[in-house]
Amino acid sequence: LDPEGLALTKDRELILTSEGNTNTLLAPFVRRYDLAGDYLADLPVPGYYLPTADHSSGIRFNLAFESAGVPPNGRFFFTATENALFQDGPAATPTNGSPSRILRYNLQTGQLDREYLYETDPIFQPPIPPTNFAVNGIVELLPFNNELMLSMERSFSVGVPGTGNEIKLYSV
Repeated sequence: LDPEGLALTKDRELILTSEGNTNTLLAPFVRRYDLAGDYLADLPVPGYYLPTADHSSGIRFNLAFESAGVPPNGRFFFTATENALFQDGPAATPTNGSPSRILRYNLQTGQLDREYLYETDPIFQPPIPPTNFAVNGIVELLPFNNELMLSMERSFSVGVPGTGNEIKLYSV
């Protein structure tokens, strides 16, 4: 379990996202709970998100569902992969962004009804030395309505002077 996002719906349910784990082939999930924390149901995650041992498809390690958001009208739930699924392209680097996916679930039907392509920015600065860890990805979504939202990208590079972090907000 790698719990990440948590959102409260208009119907007073909690929706929890988890990134899963590619190392153990643990699938990412989007789950509904009541306010007491009792499990209600999973929202369906398409099979092409599931991790694979050969990394030919599915989520990347620690780059899956981190965000969770419900617009004020309460009709939908949004989450996103932090970076590309393996089949969609490479993860972000200091020279290239990554094609992430934003998912929109219809909370009345409990079904995934839309996916949107979202291109993240490149990592803001190369790590020092270049072999150190660095990442950039979507870490949060704040929906204003059924289509318009704020996205927050977080970039981090080990060894960069200062904090090694950069945060960006975008209207999407």
